[in-house]
Amino acid sequence: MRVLRRNGLVLGTGVAAALPVIVSTIHAVVVGWLPIGDRALIGIRAFDVLSTHPPLLGQYSTASMVIGEPVLSPGPLLFWLLALPVRLGGAAPAVTIGLVNTCAVIGVVALARRRGGLPLMFATAAAVALMCASLDAWIFHDIWNPSAAVLPFMLLIFLAWSLAVGEWPLLPLTALVASFVVQAHLTYTVPTLALLAVGIGMLAASRPRVPRRWLLATLAVVAVCWSFPLAEEAVHRPGNVERIVQVATSGERTLGASAGWRSVVHGIGFQPWWLQSPRSVYLRVVEITYPPSGTAVATAILMLILLGAVALGGFRAGRRDLAAAALLALGLMLALGLVTATTPTAGRQFAVVGYTLWWASPAGMFGWLVVGLGAAALLGRSERLKVLLSRAPAAASAGALAGVAALAAVVAAGGGPERFEKAFDRTHSLVDAARAQVPAGGTVMIDGPLTEIGTELKGAIAYGLRDKGVRFLSADPPGIGTRYDPALHPHDRVLQVDAVPLAGGRVIAREVLRGVPTSQDPPAPVVLTLKP
Repeated sequence: MRVLRRNGLVLGTGVAAALPVIVSTIHAVVVGWLPIGDRALIGIRAFDVLSTHPPLLGQYSTASMVIGEPVLSPGPLLFWLLALPVRLGGAAPAVTIGLVNTCAVIGVVALARRRGGLPLMFATAAAVALMCASLDAWIFHDIWNPSAAVLPFMLLIFLAWSLAVGEWPLLPLTALVASFVVQAHLTYTVPTLALLAVGIGMLAASRPRVPRRWLLATLAVVAVCWSFPLAEEAVHRPGNVERIVQVATSGERTLGASAGWRSVVHGIGFQPWWLQSPRSVYLRVVEITYPPSGTAVATAILMLILLGAVALGGFRAGRRDLAAAALLALGLMLALGLVTATTPTAGRQFAVVGYTLWWASPAGMFGWLVVGLGAAALLGRSERLKVLLSRAPAAASAGALAGVAALAAVVAAGGGPERFEKAFDRTHSLVDAARAQVPAGGTVMIDGPLTEIGTELKGAIAYGLRDKGVRFLSADPPGIGTRYDPALHPHDRVLQVDAVPLAGGRVIAREVLRGVPTSQDPPAPVVLTLKP
């Protein structure tokens, strides 16, 4: 019964901390979520997983602009995750991501309980809830690859910590989560390598007796996760890995070391990104371009010194858990600086830090938790907290759980709408019209001007046609594979998405999108024209 109560408390605390994720996911269902733009392309490639043309790699990357050749995210695990949900229709893909993120939060809370008992569990749950307020609420159900990996990456931090202190049964799960986040987006490669270097390095240094079956299970997970990327690398020359290396060694101008240091200051110094409201794309660019305040710099330096002190004190006191946590936090800050510093500035590449640094929020949160844990442990306060909780465990735990739930509820209530949320109803109408009017036989070319809303809508319509089984081609945007390339395949009809009808075509739908960021005043209509 005691084990049951303890696990029930962990589960309840995890669910409470995950309230922002749960509310965000429910909201997506209520407003009629559907994938548009890049989300639609991800959905299309998820459909292709269970086909004769499965994707070998991940989503198209803007890093392609650096070398003028297609560069893709390292692997297709995100597509694998969504392969069945896209066939269920509706908001099933968003619900899937919401469930994954909820499990990630619960996993973090459970691992915090193992690392520091109830005090650390409740502190971590509260910190996770606060950290969620620094990210746009729609990220928690978003299938876009930079979004989908944020909370799994947070779980990976705690998995690496657990490995470092000897929990080798977590090796297969760590391999799976690490593979997922790296394959989702290139930005996670450096911080993931930093986490694995500390976690696996300290595990190996302790020379644990890991049963062979666990090692084989871990190798099997790695082999399955990376089988398709390895196949692509073997078949194509140059492969995706070579192109990623070309981007990294292109010599293109980057944001540089000063920007890297500023991102570290904002990641760990006061007031850190994880305790601020969501940062817009260009605001984050401004923050790493101009010098931060003296207070932010001073507190960042202090936090880094404290992390070093926790690491050293942990080793001296025989507290490998403290030393490992501090080394992980320092590794994350080093990775944050490197990722920022090496971001290219060609074209609009500089602006990608607006979303490639989302992982700085859980990284900074972990750094602050480690400093607090280290101070409490090395000063003898953590044991006093455990004693206080043990004196009235039910009342104390209930109060702490209620506090986490209240905090998370406030964060969840403050979540804003998705950028194109007000376009969902009208977009559903356009997609339904295309599905009803475009014949199943033959191939249709989806065309239209390169406007932001036009690109978003073309993706949604393509996703709807793929769901129906209609063969289509599209050159805008790139990244959905040669199967849909109009330069390689013929077509017998055109479906144009524009503000005006296509000459010689038949108008099959007309909608006016109001309240979306790209709306004109008055808003221009969106016209679907089908031309044989």
